[in-house]
Amino acid sequence: MTFRVRLAVALCVLTAGALFAQKLRELKPASSVQNVPIEKDIEIGKQAAAEVPKQMPVIDNATVQPFLDRMIKELTSEKEAGPYPYSIRLVYDPSINAFAFPGGAMFIHTGLITQADNEDQIAGVLAHEISHVALRHGMANMARAQKAQMAAGIGGAIASIFLGGGALGSLAQAGIGLTAQSVLLKNSRDAETEADLLGTRMMNGAGYNPIEMARFFEKLEAEAGGGGRVSEFFSNHPDPGNRIKNVEQEIQLLPRTRYDAARPNQFRAAKETVAELKAPPKPRTESGRGSGSVRQTSGGMQRYTGETFAMDFPSGWQAFGTQGEADRVTLAPRDSIRQTQDGTQVGRGTIISPVRATGNFRQATEDFLRDVAQQNPSLRIGESRDIRVGGAPGKLTQLSSESPFGGRETVYMLTVDRGDVLWTAAFITPEQELNKAQSLFERMIRSVKFAK
Repeated sequence: MTFRVRLAVALCVLTAGALFAQKLRELKPASSVQNVPIEKDIEIGKQAAAEVPKQMPVIDNATVQPFLDRMIKELTSEKEAGPYPYSIRLVYDPSINAFAFPGGAMFIHTGLITQADNEDQIAGVLAHEISHVALRHGMANMARAQKAQMAAGIGGAIASIFLGGGALGSLAQAGIGLTAQSVLLKNSRDAETEADLLGTRMMNGAGYNPIEMARFFEKLEAEAGGGGRVSEFFSNHPDPGNRIKNVEQEIQLLPRTRYDAARPNQFRAAKETVAELKAPPKPRTESGRGSGSVRQTSGGMQRYTGETFAMDFPSGWQAFGTQGEADRVTLAPRDSIRQTQDGTQVGRGTIISPVRATGNFRQATEDFLRDVAQQNPSLRIGESRDIRVGGAPGKLTQLSSESPFGGRETVYMLTVDRGDVLWTAAFITPEQELNKAQSLFERMIRSVKFAK
């Protein structure tokens, strides 16, 4: 063996040994959600996904749907996808976007299919979204949002406790859409890198070329400068940088495989079909009122009627809720509800919701107030008095806390005995406006009527 041949063999051995010595990066959900059962992901994802057809034109197509279903089936058969009930639906929208809720409910815009050069690129986007689900990025976003609300003041913390669902509950409570702009989908650059890496492994195992995922994202990034069709995608998928390099390095650590999963004829048929689709009728929206009804009364008031109660509130306020949740509602001026990337904050108004009661009325009230106090370190609990509301026994407790809008706020916390349910209403006002708000809150409380 010549010296040149021996040197070449040695270099090959060293290179192979260096690659072998490298290990795949460990990818796992954030510690903030490790103790949350995955059934919670599925439950929250179903709630959020159910809102999408009400706000976006979701369509079923006999050519495109089987094409998407096949890719989802192949990608989620890989162990990296985890044990979630994945699904995908097509949204008629020329903008370029795709998103996945916790638990596996996914949506893809027609504009993304139009923009893709091949099936591997679409599979790359889907593998990336599946990775967000498997790594529970949406749940981690929600945990961060809830933590931020705890620190923001009682107007945020109370909404979370009322609904028992953290950020999702408070978003719904404030009438914030749970679609492509939900806090569930606001991924960080670190989350994007993790989804790229796990998506690469998933694609490699399923027989799709992972480099096409990176190429497609970089193609979109090059077009994103002008905003338009691509801007929505990158609002939830910030560029982590060095995508192609990162994916290429990941591929080197994976078993060699043939990239033959794509079906070019099906891709062309799907793309041609999407190009010929006509815009469906726009979904009917609920104008933020949820399932309850609102009617004008007298004396500058209007009346909100849910399934189990009715109450008057000022004509200048609005009712914010979500479909199917008539007894969970926020009554407030629109400018007193503020959405941030970390959640929803209420600075002035009334948050109403039933809470599961354990024990007798007194014990249930004490437990509830203790939960509120634990989530809000700045909370001060003041005087409490017994009261009757709508013919039922209740308790009115005065609370004080730092306001998410600055300064301090006063909250009249009303709890009413409704058997196995604790009916709760938090009447929130800036501390300096307490004298003016007090008579209004008392008027609202006197107007409460419960269904028999």
